[in-house]
Amino acid sequence: MRNEPIFRELNTFLHSQDSGVDQWLQELAQNRRSFRPFDLQTDDFNAMILGKPVEKKWNDFFNKGLSHNYLLDNLNKTEKSIQEPDNFRKMLELFYDVTDKAFEEKIKVV
Repeated sequence: MRNEPIFRELNTFLHSQDSGVDQWLQELAQNRRSFRPFDLQTDDFNAMILGKPVEKKWNDFFNKGLSHNYLLDNLNKTEKSIQEPDNFRKMLELFYDVTDKAFEEKIKVV
């Protein structure tokens, strides 16, 4: 799917040095009235949201919080249940379902 034009365009939009989302988030963080919801320097999903780290359960060796494997496993499992023929719509539905599940399972809501 990554070679399809829509996905290449999305990747360019997100990561463009001139006008991508990464650049926009950096600009928001540098404003006088700054907005910095994410730590853009980390690869650790558990520490990505500033002020809201994902808690790992100390008594559960297998619970690593949000990890690459957790997301990948859930993407692979969920993908089989989505019957959308359009790849772009399928990807949106897939990521929506998996991130919703991750938020419910892993993010502590007060």
